[in-house]
Amino acid sequence: MPGTVAGLLKALEEHGTMSREQVMAPAIALAEDGIEVTAGLSESLTALSDRLQKWPSTKKSVF
Repeated sequence: MPGTVAGLLKALEEHGTMSREQVMAPAIALAEDGIEVTAGLSESLTALSDRLQKWPSTKKSVF
């Protein structure tokens, strides 16, 4: 949703106890290193394949 990231950063700036780098580090690591695709996640993605293939970015990433 538009503004979501900006809103989250504003909340972090005003109320957070961690730096932006600390908060973002886990997401960056997942983006760089990937995740383990468990049997449950695989089944879920398979069940949603028609829906996920509607968007080029999802289709490229998942299929």
